[in-house]
Order: sequence, then C-alpha cells, then structure tokens
Amino acid sequence: MLTMARNSPVGPVSVVLFLTVFCPSPSSQVTPEDTLSILACAERGLLFSPPDQGCHLPVSRGPCGEGEMVVLGSEGVGECVGNPCAEDQLWTGEGCVEMY
Repeated sequence: MLTMARNSPVGPVSVVLFLTVFCPSPSSQVTPEDTLSILACAERGLLFSPPDQGCHLPVSRGPCGEGEMVVLGSEGVGECVGNPCAEDQLWTGEGCVEMY
C-alpha cells in the first residue's frame, strides 16, 4: 500500500506512479524489481531511470544524451526527450528561462 503525506511535494506524481507500477500495461518495460526504486525516487521528488537505475531531477540532463532532458514518461519513469532550451536555460513547461 502506498501512503502519501498531505504535504508531499510529489503527491500527484506518486498517484500516477502507483497506478503505473502496480497496474502496468502488458507492453510495459518497467519490471516488478523497479517498483521500490521508482517509489524511493518519487518520494524525493525525482524520476527513476531504468537504463542507469538512478534517480534524476525532472527536466535535468540526467542519464540523457546531449541536447536531451529527462521527464516523466508514460510508464511512470524518467524518459529522455529533446530539450528545446540553450545550455544556460531551463525549461519551465511553457518556455525557456535564463538560469542565472
């Protein structure tokens, strides 16, 4: 059973992860062994990445290649996508902003 604190910074994400981890689709690449890692990362506001088995900040480069960033994928784990921002900018979900 997954318990969420009311002040959890990742409450809605935890619900998505719970449904994804415990009700995976037949084509899911997330293994049952990944479950605890996914939840441990989410508890800290991070995304689990199956390829490197690590936790990463959303919209950071994480385990991704140059010009990519890690975001919450459809399977509830980190997924690499193209980063539309310059190296000294951060994606806000709506556009790029200067980091400094």
